[in-house]
Amino acid sequence: HDALLSGVQQGLCTMDDVKQALRNTFGLLFDMGLFDPVDNQPYWNYNVDVIGMEHHQAAAKQAAKESMVLLKNNNTLPLAKGKKIAVIGPHYNSTQMMVGNYYGQICKDNTFNCVETIYNAIKRYNQGGSTTAAQGCSITGSS
Repeated sequence: HDALLSGVQQGLCTMDDVKQALRNTFGLLFDMGLFDPVDNQPYWNYNVDVIGMEHHQAAAKQAAKESMVLLKNNNTLPLAKGKKIAVIGPHYNSTQMMVGNYYGQICKDNTFNCVETIYNAIKRYNQGGSTTAAQGCSITGSS
């Protein structure tokens, strides 16, 4: 919240911008029923056995493939196997951050253990090569 206040004070955004962003965010949360009692929220009442089923994962993967936009490639992708690759970024080994602000249950054990990190996926793919990782910058940009 300090960064947002600083942005308003510096004129980078207005309080009207902040209010509109909050209306959009909370409006969506209300529409999803997240402020209703849990018993009234249909998404909290799915049986854990239907979460993460293979056909659900396949549909999500296909949707992700069809919605991806690559702005510039320069023959970098697809990655060649057996190369020296560095994965750099503050979420290189994160599982929870990979799902963003999704509020539903991801893994059957109510953790993020079934989500593969970017680093682990690239390391698994890069057979015969060397894959290293580093945090790089911080999220807040202070280091």
